[in-house]
Amino acid sequence: MLLAPIIGTGLLGQLLKLGFHSLRERRWRPGRLADFESFPSLHPLLGGCLAVQVSQATGWGSPYTAIVLGYTAVILYDTSGVKRAAGRQAGILMSLGQAQSLEHRLSVLLGQSPVRAWVALLAGGMLGLLVERALLALRAWRW
Repeated sequence: MLLAPIIGTGLLGQLLKLGFHSLRERRWRPGRLADFESFPSLHPLLGGCLAVQVSQATGWGSPYTAIVLGYTAVILYDTSGVKRAAGRQAGILMSLGQAQSLEHRLSVLLGQSPVRAWVALLAGGMLGLLVERALLALRAWRW
C-alpha cells in the first residue's frame, strides 16, 4: 500500500518540475523529466510522502514513524546544507580570481535553498495524500 503513493508522488514531482521550468523558460524541454537537480527536489518530495504514508499506516506513536521523520530531517538538512557549502566554496574560488558565474553554477548544480527544500517536503506530503486518495477511489470503483 505504501509503494504506489510513493512512486506516484515521484512521477508527479517530476511532472511538476517539467511544468515549472516550461513556464519559467517559456519553452518545452521534456529532458527535464530526467533532471533530479532542480526544484522541486525529489529527495524532500519523496521524504515528505514517505513520512505521511508511514505515519498514517502505523500511527504517530510508532517507532517506524520516528525513524522516517528522522530520515526526512536528514534529507532536509543535507539538501539545504549542500547549497550553503557550495556558496561558501564559490566565494572562495571567486576571491582567487575564478569566473563570476561560478557561484551561480555551483549553487544550481549542488542543492536547494532551505525554503525550497521545505516546500518540496510539504508538496511531497500533499501529493502523497492525493495519490493515496486517488488509489482508494479507484479501488472503490473496482478498477
